[in-house]
Amino acid sequence: MPFQLLLQMISILNNIRIVDHVKKRVNPEQRAVRMKLGLRLCNQHIRKDDEMSWDDEGTVFMVVINHEEQYSIWPDYKALPAGWREEGTKGSKQLCLDHIDKVWTDMRPLSLRQHLQATAS
Repeated sequence: MPFQLLLQMISILNNIRIVDHVKKRVNPEQRAVRMKLGLRLCNQHIRKDDEMSWDDEGTVFMVVINHEEQYSIWPDYKALPAGWREEGTKGSKQLCLDHIDKVWTDMRPLSLRQHLQATAS
């Protein structure tokens, strides 16, 4: 779905340029305003799609992990947020959540586990 939105965005922006070029009545300032409006409309569609992807059965998720060895899931097509890296498991939302249930047995952050281990020694 995101690829289709990208194609729609390119189509909108190309149409704005073609219409402006053919009519030759639009000055550069007006063209810039139209381009920004086209991008803004496309971004609204992309944001709407991102919000819906968490509940969409067709979305592919990946298991991600941070420096504290805390796990989460993230849509496969989105860029990872800072501080997170791929763990290696990809699939449906339920598959990823089931994997996390299996591997994340100690919910304490890594720094806390290390601190407790150091003080116990």
